[in-house]
Amino acid sequence: MNDRLDDFFEREREAVPLLVPPAGRYDELQTIARRRRNRNTTVVSAAAAVVLAVAGTGVVLGAQNLGGHTNNLAGPATLSSTAAHANSASPSGPPVDAPVPAGFSAWSVSFVSNGVRGFALGGYPCGSDQCFGVLETTDSMTSWHLVAAPGLSAEYGLDATTAIIRFSGDGTNGWMVSSQGVWASHDQGRSWHPIAALRDQHIDALEAWAGRTYALGAGGSDLWVSSDSSSDSWAPQSSLALAVEPTGTGGTTDSLATANNTVAAVRSYGSTTTVRVSGDLGDHWSTVPSPCGTTTGQAPLFSLVDEFIGRFACNDGSVYGVRFGNNQPVLDASFSLSSTTGAAVKANSSSTISNGTFFAYSGAGIWAYLANHTASHVLAGDISYVGLTNDTQGIALPAQHNGKYWVTQTGGLSWLQRSWG
Repeated sequence: MNDRLDDFFEREREAVPLLVPPAGRYDELQTIARRRRNRNTTVVSAAAAVVLAVAGTGVVLGAQNLGGHTNNLAGPATLSSTAAHANSASPSGPPVDAPVPAGFSAWSVSFVSNGVRGFALGGYPCGSDQCFGVLETTDSMTSWHLVAAPGLSAEYGLDATTAIIRFSGDGTNGWMVSSQGVWASHDQGRSWHPIAALRDQHIDALEAWAGRTYALGAGGSDLWVSSDSSSDSWAPQSSLALAVEPTGTGGTTDSLATANNTVAAVRSYGSTTTVRVSGDLGDHWSTVPSPCGTTTGQAPLFSLVDEFIGRFACNDGSVYGVRFGNNQPVLDASFSLSSTTGAAVKANSSSTISNGTFFAYSGAGIWAYLANHTASHVLAGDISYVGLTNDTQGIALPAQHNGKYWVTQTGGLSWLQRSWG
């Protein structure tokens, strides 16, 4: 009985003609189906990524394009849609980045790869507020491009007086210092996240050197050290033993200097400056007395020439060289200068190459103490920073933060002005 029924239905199926779909409709239906599958897959993948980000870090990074200002340090929330698309990574190479924002001025710079590659942290106007961004150069400052625009400057405590940016090695790992903490990047400056261990340490100086990263906080006596630049693991080193600021003595400023296997930590408050030097990358420390007299106030700047020679810059414009090591520090050489603009002579930064040591001053421009033991005034104006990235090239930042900067290709002996944009 069942066999006859099966035969009947088989004959009926064979008698029914096959219907051909209308021209073009079948392909259209397939395309619509594929789009719906891709859209559903994208939504599920995005939701899974958010869950993984929250579960892995404990921090909600924020989602863009949901209305209002986002607090997202993971990408350029303030870029236009075109720039944001250009900032995405392509399978064939590194990210293609956005142009320098209009009105950008740098607060801090950091260079790697013998000065060929560098980064600049600074601010630019965005509506009625100020945003901050990170620029990159890969051609020795011939051109710059934006790699990250995380958000509003005020939200992260970043401004011209507190901001520091530093990178180590090949430029993969970097750090930003603000009044609210320290932020790290492990993807060449494209995304940034806070370092929990350093949040309440009032860090105001950070340097990466010889496979380690050092951070010094104005609120404590410990030096914080990370021995793995690709991680966010930091440990306090109490052997530094810098004095903590006494109550009512005024603001504290710190700085760090590095050369060869030597690290110097400098703390100034009131009229007191303490310099501690380590010849073994921070394991043991000794004190280098300041030659600046009590009438000239503190020496807010101490730089290392090498593991045996350092230079003090006093607030009266005098610069002293000191030798140290196993014996007591002794004076090496000195020179003095006066203001060229009428402003106070204050040394803001220094940089040493084989040609000599270069000092950036408010009110006196850039002075060089050359290898032949002569002083030379190489650039006038108010200069907040000077850095020689190799024996030939370097950069200087004006104190006015007016969208300009200076470059040298002559070992610091002559300078040319350029614009960021």
